[in-house]
Amino acid sequence: MNAATRKPDRILIAILSAIALLVIVALAVVFTRGQTEALDGSTPQGVVQRYSTAVIDGDTATANSYLTEAASSLCS
Repeated sequence: MNAATRKPDRILIAILSAIALLVIVALAVVFTRGQTEALDGSTPQGVVQRYSTAVIDGDTATANSYLTEAASSLCS
């Protein structure tokens, strides 16, 4: 095995190590940032936040309450 064949292996290991480090940092940030702040329910952002929370929690009645009748009929 000569030096030319070993060099790509080292570059590949460096790239994979960098990707692994980025994944670890991203996971650490996601799991340590805590609870998100509840937004005002009268704002569009608050409505989207509450709708998303209801969908994630499996509360379809609450999620459907945030939809218009036309949108709700498309989801049935």
